[in-house]
Amino acid sequence: MLDKIKGCDRLVTPADLRTFFETKRDSCSAVAAWSESTYKKVASNTLLVLVNAGLLQPTSPKGNYQIRAVPIPSALRQQLLADGLGYYLSLMLDV
Repeated sequence: MLDKIKGCDRLVTPADLRTFFETKRDSCSAVAAWSESTYKKVASNTLLVLVNAGLLQPTSPKGNYQIRAVPIPSALRQQLLADGLGYYLSLMLDV
């Protein structure tokens, strides 16, 4: 998802979501060992959490989502940078 933001592409499609979760399945043996129903439930719940947190917003056509970056207060940004923790900004989608 961070790659999409860096490329100024804020649209997430079902294919993007499948690719993301398949990559996790391929890179982690614990995830690869999950049953298909567990895998689908985790993927669905992860998507639900991102939507409920306001980081993804459903759009038309159904199944597509818009990435919504949450503004980082300048005081927090400055403190993270001062503490040498600037890498957290990328986790907060502040690119």
